[in-house]
Amino acid sequence: MAGPCAVFLMLSSGPVSADDVSNQMDEAKRLYENGRLADSVRELETAISGIRRGLSARLGSKMPPPPPAGTFADGEV
Repeated sequence: MAGPCAVFLMLSSGPVSADDVSNQMDEAKRLYENGRLADSVRELETAISGIRRGLSARLGSKMPPPPPAGTFADGEV
């Protein structure tokens, strides 16, 4: 089970690997099967957070750079 400190470290770090997400989902299933539903939910939420960070990193890398300052005419946005 990922404790609060482990969750904080994972959330504050960059995208997690697919292996990390798979391991978290496996752990969530194990916890669920053992009746530890709240812990299972927390583990799944951590895995979902890792997936979202991966998506954000992919989308961010595909964004064009911002235009240079001062390239818009007055009144143009």
